Amino acid sequence: MEKVKHDGRRKDFRKIPTVLLGGIFVVISAIGICICCCQSKRETLAYQEIAEVCKTGQIQEDRQLPEDEEEKEETADIEKEAAKAEKEAKTESIPGGKQKPEPRLYYDWGELLGINKNVSGWLCIPNSLIDFPVVAAEDNSFYLSHDLSGKESRSGCLFMDKDTELYDFNRVIYGHNMGKGSEAMFSTLLYFKDKDYFEKNCYFCFTETGKKVSVYKIIAVMKYDVKDVEEWDFRVRNHDTEEDCLAFMKEIEKRALYYRGEPGVPERLMILATCDRSEYGKNGRLLVIGVPY
Repeated sequence: MEKVKHDGRRKDFRKIPTVLLGGIFVVISAIGICICCCQSKRETLAYQEIAEVCKTGQIQEDRQLPEDEEEKEETADIEKEAAKAEKEAKTESIPGGKQKPEPRLYYDWGELLGINKNVSGWLCIPNSLIDFPVVAAEDNSFYLSHDLSGKESRSGCLFMDKDTELYDFNRVIYGHNMGKGSEAMFSTLLYFKDKDYFEKNCYFCFTETGKKVSVYKIIAVMKYDVKDVEEWDFRVRNHDTEEDCLAFMKEIEKRALYYRGEPGVPERLMILATCDRSEYGKNGRLLVIGVPY
């Protein structure tokens, strides 16, 4: 009888540390999540500080890349029109009460190129919190874990598909989705999965380094499975014939979650790509596709 009682005591004793270990694991996990969220928030704030330094409302002669006289006159006209539009625009906000970003006429490219000589431009999507510089990449891995200045970062940096040329028909920009509630990189690109949001938000702006802003109309949103890459690769940059290009556009229309493109072949494409595990798990991507407006 004593042996039985002794075994019972040992069994009950073993249950206690199991409960404690479970509680400790939960606490450690919660702390880890908080740390990750705080780090992501700090990295987002760091990019916002860069934006404040590098966005300007006027030309800075000591940093501006060279322009000819004709371009100066053209940009002066654009500046007047943009100032007028900004004055007339209503104040809008996005979920969480944040004010939407607006594309600027000029960026301090000297400041940006001083931080990273491979800066290729600046991407701004009004009403999405996406307002970040974009880097030209030599590979598709470095900027997944490094920021604009080259420091290690969980949020990484927005970057062009490796070896992309300026005049490629299709240019792809990658960025991390840091999860629900995050404002870092391409996290808020997932807003476009909502049909109502897609219908109300029709464009994004990309400013080439040293050039004026270009507006892109968003024609499609697509959920993509990377296992389909052999069947159809969204990263294809150029096509041998117009027929091949038209077939590529038809495939976009066929696969799109939402689509509002025009018939025919556009001048060029810009595709914004991020992770989206909602349908295809770790192989899932969300693509937001734009053409020149």
